[in-house]
Amino acid sequence: MSRAYIIMILIAGIFSMNGCKELYYPEIDPPAKIITVEGLITDGPGPYFVRLSNTSVYFSESLPEPVNDANVYVTANNGDIYMFTRTSRPGEYRSPSSLRGEAGNTYVLHIQTPEGDEYRSAPQTILPHQGISELLADSSYRTRTRVSNSGRLIIEDISGVNATLIIDETRKNQANIRFRSDVKVLYTYEGGSFLEPVRYYCWKELRRFEGLDNINLPSTSNRPGDVSNNVVAFMPFDKTEYRLDLSDVLHGLLIRVTLYTINNDTYNYYLNINRQLTSDETVFAPIPSQIDGNIISVSDPEKVATGFFEASAVTSSAFRLRLPPHRSNIFFEATDTYDDIPAAGCYANEMPPFWNN
Repeated sequence: MSRAYIIMILIAGIFSMNGCKELYYPEIDPPAKIITVEGLITDGPGPYFVRLSNTSVYFSESLPEPVNDANVYVTANNGDIYMFTRTSRPGEYRSPSSLRGEAGNTYVLHIQTPEGDEYRSAPQTILPHQGISELLADSSYRTRTRVSNSGRLIIEDISGVNATLIIDETRKNQANIRFRSDVKVLYTYEGGSFLEPVRYYCWKELRRFEGLDNINLPSTSNRPGDVSNNVVAFMPFDKTEYRLDLSDVLHGLLIRVTLYTINNDTYNYYLNINRQLTSDETVFAPIPSQIDGNIISVSDPEKVATGFFEASAVTSSAFRLRLPPHRSNIFFEATDTYDDIPAAGCYANEMPPFWNN
């Protein structure tokens, strides 16, 4: 066989391969809706709530679809059954007055959707709750970045106070916790006219002041379960950080710390959320993925469900931040007036009864 003939065969083969090439479009099944569950019961006063929704499909701009008209109930290890009822909010269900969690008991959430699908949570046991001993204050700062009006990236330090939670020594290092902080801001501003000036004594609440439900992280604890010395909030000195105008005068800050004693399932759930939300996008940072919950499908084990049903012990304490003029002796003082202060309001030319307490 001549060399030229071999070359011609190779060229023909190349062209024939190109001629057979065509695009392949794989068929993709339409995305199925996935139920999302958000539920919590505690050993504190109820009512408790369960919220159900169906996730939106990828690339959809629509909001999650609430799941209404479902049968929702909780069973306890002693055989009691607690039926939840619909509220006026879409996809929300309220517990009966007879349900109050108890330390040592185990609870399971059950859901039956209008389509006949059945779901349940993994059993959740309420652990004995930790107690809050005190809240310590120390001057500190946080570094943050912001974009200027000209588009430049600015790095700045914000000075303020770290609120450090101290746990009762009787239960130290025996359980994990998560905590949230709510802050009430007391401030004044001047109004009225030149001839009839008015001083307004106002207040407002900033819920979830830190933005997240924090947990005692292994990176900041001596070992898993060490719940001592947790910074539960950073309270800036700059009044504008509390959504106040430059003309407002900051008078006082109150903080309520709510502490949940959580089991291992709940701790790992919040730990995974925290890792994803605080990822620094480095090579070894956690890859964004679906957070594993504790909800399973009973009617179809292949069906995916997301979300979490939590059963935890809860306690809370409130404190007032005392700021001397020169900030040489900053401290938190326990107060029992936090819950007596409405979420927002103002008095005109009259100091509210809780103003200095």
